[in-house]
Amino acid sequence: MKKIMKGLVLVASLAVMMFAMSFAVLAVDTITPTKSVTGSEKSATKTYTFTQNDKFPGQSSDQGLVIPVNISEPGALELNVNVVRLDKNMTVEIYTDAQCTNRITGFYKYLTVGEVNAKGYVALSNKGTYYIRLESSVYDDSVYTNTVNISTRLYLRGERNIKSGQTITYYRNSGSDEYLFKYKAGKTGKVTVSFSYEYGSYLTLLNSKKKALSDEEWVSSGYNFNKFTFAVKKGVTYYFKVKSNGTSGNTAAGNGNLHTINVKNTAVKAKAGSSRKKAVTIKYNKTAKGLITAGDKSAKWYKIALKKGKKPAFILQGNLTGSVKIQIINKSGKVISSSTWSGSKSRYNSWGNWKKGTYYIKVSRANSLSSGYFTIKNKQAKK
Repeated sequence: MKKIMKGLVLVASLAVMMFAMSFAVLAVDTITPTKSVTGSEKSATKTYTFTQNDKFPGQSSDQGLVIPVNISEPGALELNVNVVRLDKNMTVEIYTDAQCTNRITGFYKYLTVGEVNAKGYVALSNKGTYYIRLESSVYDDSVYTNTVNISTRLYLRGERNIKSGQTITYYRNSGSDEYLFKYKAGKTGKVTVSFSYEYGSYLTLLNSKKKALSDEEWVSSGYNFNKFTFAVKKGVTYYFKVKSNGTSGNTAAGNGNLHTINVKNTAVKAKAGSSRKKAVTIKYNKTAKGLITAGDKSAKWYKIALKKGKKPAFILQGNLTGSVKIQIINKSGKVISSSTWSGSKSRYNSWGNWKKGTYYIKVSRANSLSSGYFTIKNKQAKK
């Protein structure tokens, strides 16, 4: 019985030793990547060294390190390996387990002697601990030292805040992924959203409850159309929902998966009446400014004094999401003329016989997804 007990103790001791050996290679500093919200955050950097003596358990010809990486939330890991000293070629891989049996296929780097840097990205859909494996191989008595600086950032996947004047760099794993940027308007006026992705981004304006305030708009730096403008109200919270046409094109960040978004808010001083009785006068050959902010259901009212022998005509300019309805109404409240306008510079002409007198111009959104900034110049034409 004593012999059996001694045998069991010996087996248990060997098992513990083997378990300890399997993790001996993990006695290195754990990496906690810098969280990247805007893309401007400085990477976390650590230095690692291994030699021909740092053999992996059970692998006489393979040496290296296994470095734990703490991922606090889903996102994309930026891994930048800078060589300090490289005597032997080295592979860099990422695994989901400490034993390095389940490799993440989206990341593999091979550094040869003489190279100085290897950089890559890998999307991680789950938080937890991952493992970077640095590995070199020798089959003789070679002596070597490999030393590298490893810098890491974690580009967050969740929604984030963006301010006017700010540019955010974010990692996009696929074109169909939706990214949300929360924005609170500092000024009533225009907000211009710009992108640098050459193959095009898809932009939708949402309200604070994440309901659409616009159609999905296409923006592309490759076609000289890298921005889109919405009309917003001071103090109101909006969201920009962004998708893209793939991830293989060029961006300002230099990598097809790294995209940028910039927001700029400009105040617009517009004046309009809230009803026919409060209509703002547009004198002959003068211009009035108008603004229909996203989600605004109210119409904008103006009036003109039509001269004898003339008919209403206007020069229209603006930045619109969707389109607006323009109606000309007489003193009795009857609609004399009606049309829709999409925002490009154009001349609005009317037809038929018109009497001298006061007429009202009512500008309203064509549907719930329309908004924008516009100007109306009172140009009267001969009958």
